[in-house]
Amino acid sequence: MNKPDRYDDKVRQADSIIRQIFDALGTKHYLDDAIVVVTVDHGEGLGERHWAHGWYLYHEDVQIPMLLYDVPATTYPDLAFATQVDIAPTILDRLGLPIPASWEGQSLLAPTPKRFTYHQTYFVPNRFAVLYRDEHALFKFIATPQYGKEELYDLTHDRGEVRNLAAEQPALAALLRDKVRAYRTEP
Repeated sequence: MNKPDRYDDKVRQADSIIRQIFDALGTKHYLDDAIVVVTVDHGEGLGERHWAHGWYLYHEDVQIPMLLYDVPATTYPDLAFATQVDIAPTILDRLGLPIPASWEGQSLLAPTPKRFTYHQTYFVPNRFAVLYRDEHALFKFIATPQYGKEELYDLTHDRGEVRNLAAEQPALAALLRDKVRAYRTEP
């Protein structure tokens, strides 16, 4: 059995446990008027480019499952560009409560067409990424300052992050480089 098979088995086991929890909550009618969020902390490289987690910021590393269970059914139009920091603002918005201005995330009930999200690794060498959405365009800029390495991907047309566009789109790379620098120097 190889590593992806073991990982898939763990995912199936987690799915089964979540199903059991939902069945128990449903039997007790706790889900009749509930919002439940199930998510994870990070993705996992399973040989796409590497075998690791927490070291890189490619799609397989930052894409995570997020299950939103909401009764009554509510439309969440922005789940394709959701981050973990959006969970708490979304719950407050759904409950009709004010979202503190100091929070970084935004409600997934009211997405903005233009947005930047920031990501980083904690292992040396630190890597930083900014995802940039502008209407239907989606880009990811990854910087590894210690090595002077920069990558820019058009995630709308290159989900596998194969074609580095940093040299081909210098203006966009400069904009996103500045966003990463600002993020790194925040107090």
